[in-house]
Amino acid sequence: MKENIKYILIMLTILISIKIVYLLFAHIVNPEQTNISYSSYKELIFRNDSGWYKDIAEKGYPEIREKKLIGYSYKDEYHQSAWAFFPAYQYTNRIIMKAFNTDYYDAAFISSILFSGIATILLFLLSLYILEDKKTAMYISAFFLVFPFSYYLSMMYTEALYICLVLGAFVSVKKNKKILLALLLIPLILVRPNGIIILIPLYLFYLEQNNIMFRCKIDFNKLLLRKNILNSLYFLTAPLAFALFCYYQYLMTGYYNAFSISQAGWYRTFMFPLFAFFRDGFFPTQFNSVYTIILIVLSILSWKKLPISLNIFIWLNILLPLTSGSVTSMHRFSAFIFPLFIIWGKYLYQTKLKYGILGVLFALQIFFFYFWVIADPLSF
Repeated sequence: MKENIKYILIMLTILISIKIVYLLFAHIVNPEQTNISYSSYKELIFRNDSGWYKDIAEKGYPEIREKKLIGYSYKDEYHQSAWAFFPAYQYTNRIIMKAFNTDYYDAAFISSILFSGIATILLFLLSLYILEDKKTAMYISAFFLVFPFSYYLSMMYTEALYICLVLGAFVSVKKNKKILLALLLIPLILVRPNGIIILIPLYLFYLEQNNIMFRCKIDFNKLLLRKNILNSLYFLTAPLAFALFCYYQYLMTGYYNAFSISQAGWYRTFMFPLFAFFRDGFFPTQFNSVYTIILIVLSILSWKKLPISLNIFIWLNILLPLTSGSVTSMHRFSAFIFPLFIIWGKYLYQTKLKYGILGVLFALQIFFFYFWVIADPLSF
């Protein structure tokens, strides 16, 4: 246990150091707008969609009675609304605001520190439980922290809370913490639209951990045992929470799926996933298309190395965003597919250049962080 604490403290030290590097880097490239101070750091991590989260936390969701005002787009004309964003992150910050009598920026800073730290610890623990090797688990956590797009973990975005809840749910299943799992599923389902879909690989992971499922074969005799039926009921907190949120949307807008309708304001529309690639000539679209293809190749290579549950987790997190007809933000959405970090982190740890690779990855992270600093579309 003491050695686990040592590794955890090392990971948290790396995490805090990375956050400091962000501020120093921003000051170097943009000294007129960023100085070395707490207020500058808060301004630095508040970009892009952060304004929507702040507005929802402070004012709540708007009551809308006209479908067009929920969200639409046509050529250069569009309208966006807060209904595109699920509530867990914003209301978590709102609770912090009330608890500490502070403003949104301080609250979001606190949640950024808290959830990025917990997520790092949980990835270490899950990797340790799966691989049963502490040094490999620590390397995987470091790999996760220095990955080129892991800087979103420290921004005023949903990423830290989302991956924290996802990892917490998988750790709860692994350690058979049923009540904790039931509680974690409620905010998980409300932090992002794909939260409800995560239930599929999570439940399959439960079946695998309890020897009810091996590869693609399910032992229905075991599944239908009274104990397993009762344990399955703990997963119902997620769809119940989702149903209540849908009903709340209906009360406020007249539509149970306002969150889906609102995506049109961001030029997102349902289509076959592969049609989302290379849809325009803009650099961010081209980059994300190439990046996603590389990700798909790595996922195919990982198939035999992972259980079915984690493979399904990977593919759902790749294909689901693509069904919106856009590769925008794919680098952000896919940066928290934790099974890939576990399997490829394990592989990299066995190489002679394992630490040099971490250095190169962190250099790439700072390079891509530059686009966040200047609010370039590549940071969306």
